[in-house]
Amino acid sequence: MKRLLLILILTLSFQTLVKADDIRDFEIEGMSIGDSALDYFTEKEIKDNIMSNYYKNKKFTSVEFAGDKRFATYENVEFNFLTKDNNYIMESISGAILCPKNLSRCKDLKEDIKSDISEQFKDLKKNTYSKNHRADKSGKSKFSHDLYEYENGDMIIIELINWSKEITKKNGWTDNVNLSVRSNKFNQFLHIAFN
Repeated sequence: MKRLLLILILTLSFQTLVKADDIRDFEIEGMSIGDSALDYFTEKEIKDNIMSNYYKNKKFTSVEFAGDKRFATYENVEFNFLTKDNNYIMESISGAILCPKNLSRCKDLKEDIKSDISEQFKDLKKNTYSKNHRADKSGKSKFSHDLYEYENGDMIIIELINWSKEITKKNGWTDNVNLSVRSNKFNQFLHIAFN
């Protein structure tokens, strides 16, 4: 029953995206690229949820709200803004659904999301790949991405992360599926930061 309800919520949230010709029209928990985080959170809440030491390059700051009851669909929501931006303009937004001890649930959710986005964004350039997750030096943790790219380099990304049992035990990290929207500016930063 929970799965059916989640699929219904995801499907209804995607229906507003049919005419999303611009990444700023795409919403995750009502938030869009280009919005100020101050429209949704207090400055104290933002500062209290900064993920310190997330990037070696301090150009962007990452903020994560985990288990916040304000969110209807996602269990964790993360966004990034330029560190020197006092308006906290969001350059990326991600929503994650956790699947503790149930990777097949995450795989099913990913396929449901992928189906909806592929149907609604037929004109976007698509790419899919899978790799070992760089946070697990053993090479046992995996991730896969389905990318949908706008002409200007903005992207929608569906990600599935399968953490190894060792990483889950050591760090408490949970298998998850997440949906992200990223500005081209943030994509360029990630390309430099992780390559």
